[in-house]
Amino acid sequence: MPTKRTLLLISICGLGLLTALACGGGGETDDGASTEGATVEGSAPANGTPADGATAAPPTDEGQVYKYTLAEISPSGDHLPPLDGGRIEFAPPKGWHVGSRQSGLVCWFHEFKDPNLLPQIRVNAEDAPEGAPQNATVETAKAYAEWVESHVREQIGDEKLLEPVVPLVLGENAFGRYVRAGKYKSTLAERQILVTTVDGRVYTIELIVFENGLKDSRKAVLDGYSVGGNMKASEGSGVGGFELPGESE
Repeated sequence: MPTKRTLLLISICGLGLLTALACGGGGETDDGASTEGATVEGSAPANGTPADGATAAPPTDEGQVYKYTLAEISPSGDHLPPLDGGRIEFAPPKGWHVGSRQSGLVCWFHEFKDPNLLPQIRVNAEDAPEGAPQNATVETAKAYAEWVESHVREQIGDEKLLEPVVPLVLGENAFGRYVRAGKYKSTLAERQILVTTVDGRVYTIELIVFENGLKDSRKAVLDGYSVGGNMKASEGSGVGGFELPGESE
């Protein structure tokens, strides 16, 4: 018959084993692979892309260029025929709708069938100011974002941005990205703005969501990135051009 001391030692060893299992210490999976050092589910992947549920807005460390491959942003739908006098091609995020023509816009997209609902993405264009960069490139992304910062300040003065201008590369396209507060039909909204320049034309891609929409929806941010990442200069630039059907009311 076991002594009291033997029973006590068995109890202590059993308790230690249960504690190790409960704490999830290094072990093996069913196939024998070690679990030590494995990525915890829900944490950021090793390549630095945000985990599900995390904001996709880039951090704001000064001077860093933030890069996303096309595989890391939302997929796009089909490209529209060349716009802006045949210079450029844009595509909506997959599943989004193409808005009817609006004065002052190159094109615009809405996620839901009702074009009055948010989110929306609006694209406009203007000639680059004198002395401004004529093209934004991956190699000059940081310097280009610095120009965007000064250009924005000339337009909005001392208005506080929700997120400052940072250099951002989406696929092979470079941008200055920032976020402003705004209103949509008297409701508080947020505006994620991507600015780039192609052959002397400044293109602004503006994602409009309700207040806190960028923080609450990673998908919305990546949908906005989709339009920027998939834009491309059209072949035979400057000839002809496509017009969206119908002037919207």
